[in-house]
Amino acid sequence: MTGSISVAIANLKARHEIEQDYYKDNIFPFLIRHNDYDWHKKIRRSDQSILLKDIEVYANSSLHFPYHLSNSEAFNKTEAINTLQIYQVIIQTTQINQYKKYMLVNQELLEELRNQYQIK
Repeated sequence: MTGSISVAIANLKARHEIEQDYYKDNIFPFLIRHNDYDWHKKIRRSDQSILLKDIEVYANSSLHFPYHLSNSEAFNKTEAINTLQIYQVIIQTTQINQYKKYMLVNQELLEELRNQYQIK
């Protein structure tokens, strides 16, 4: 059973690498070309705050800072949609396949350990 958990962890690492590579090669260059970093500066409460929490606070506030797409003349909507949809498929595949397998094997291993060591 420990072999199965090792395989599941190795598969998760491999998928994580695929996600990182796709992000590095496709999403990050897109952000460099088109992201509105001034908007990010405006909504950040501090350098130590978590960006997603800052976005949530901003979304629930009465503040309004319009987001301006940088380099809009070079923006290709179809390419942006396709790039993000492929990334979504990569993430979903990891969640549906690899995490699910890992969770099942991990659950089996924990059950076996509880039985072996008589832990409730």
